Amino acid sequence: MSKDCFMNSVNFNPSYRRIIELLSLPLIVLVSCNINPPDAVTTYSSGNTIAVNLDSTSEPSFFEFFSGVEIIPLETNPSSVIKDVSKVIICSERCYIMDSDQGLLFIFDLNGKYLCKINRKGSGPGEYSLLYDFHINTNNGNIELLDGRGKIIILSSELEYLTSVSLPVRAVHNFIRLNNDTLVLYSNSGEKKIYFYSLKDECIISSDFQSVPLADFMPRSNMSSLIQTPDRTVFFVPYSNSIFDLSKGTVERYLEWDFGKYNFSLDELEQDLSEYEIPKQLLKLRNKAWSFYYFRENESYFLTRFVLNNAWIHLWYEKNNRRYLVFRKFEEGIFPPVIEVLNSHYALSYCEPDQLTEYLNRIIISTNQQEILNKIRPEDNPVLLIYKFKDLSKID
Repeated sequence: MSKDCFMNSVNFNPSYRRIIELLSLPLIVLVSCNINPPDAVTTYSSGNTIAVNLDSTSEPSFFEFFSGVEIIPLETNPSSVIKDVSKVIICSERCYIMDSDQGLLFIFDLNGKYLCKINRKGSGPGEYSLLYDFHINTNNGNIELLDGRGKIIILSSELEYLTSVSLPVRAVHNFIRLNNDTLVLYSNSGEKKIYFYSLKDECIISSDFQSVPLADFMPRSNMSSLIQTPDRTVFFVPYSNSIFDLSKGTVERYLEWDFGKYNFSLDELEQDLSEYEIPKQLLKLRNKAWSFYYFRENESYFLTRFVLNNAWIHLWYEKNNRRYLVFRKFEEGIFPPVIEVLNSHYALSYCEPDQLTEYLNRIIISTNQQEILNKIRPEDNPVLLIYKFKDLSKID
């Protein structure tokens, strides 16, 4: 497997844990570098638009994309029990798995053997109260842990505490490194959602992306809204069919799905609603494409997943021939993976043991992989699934 680090986040439960997420963190407090952030809702008009007919559905074969699946069970012992996967990074022959419910970061090797875990819950130096996100610095291998209350704790690759960064944004839900100096911070609290922070100057360079108040109460998974590919850093929100490019230190529209009559806008909903009235309003969205679960990109594909008519719909767009597929299942009777990591070699996913039959069957896995599958118990840890693209015989 490549030593490069590929990172995204995922929640493999097909339904959201709660329809409404109530935010309990404090209001945002900003320290700026004498730069006035925009004070109005910004319209982002640039970017590519891809028209998609959602009535044109299909049921493609699994083998149209993949040559097979490699199943890697994660070792289960009293020290390694994972309650809920929040984010995964594969880097330097290690698999890092964040469990935000437990406030832990588990580390396995690429064969699924448990190595150790990071547990720094507390209020002292080098400790976090809420583990919301993490990142591996590809320049030095340092592990960066985000405390949602506005602090990043930095550990060496050997798990030694190095330093902490205090952020002037007191409620941070996700972050990602734009470059050596600049962090992108995402907050689901307050008027602005995106903040560009300079490590050198220790301040917010700028802030952007304002949405209507109702957006703060829209259902969202625990997936990060910040995605990094080899070419760019992008941002998406579950209620919008637009994807935004942050690579230049600004928010620019990168890609927009045009679903015609199935397009959804927050303007369609009443804005002055209590939290108890919102679920009733969401019923109006049954015939709209919304609740975007993830966005993934590699050299060949744009991939996304969203809800339409109370069902999860997968949209896979091939860049080279500009062909798209809209589908729920593969021809072989299994669901497509919820993709955690995507690169030119493989797509990586996670699955709970009791859901494996929804994603795997004897048609798509080898005899050897079937033997591995037969040994997995319902009480075991989640299983790592590596979907190898059909033109590759192995992961390198």
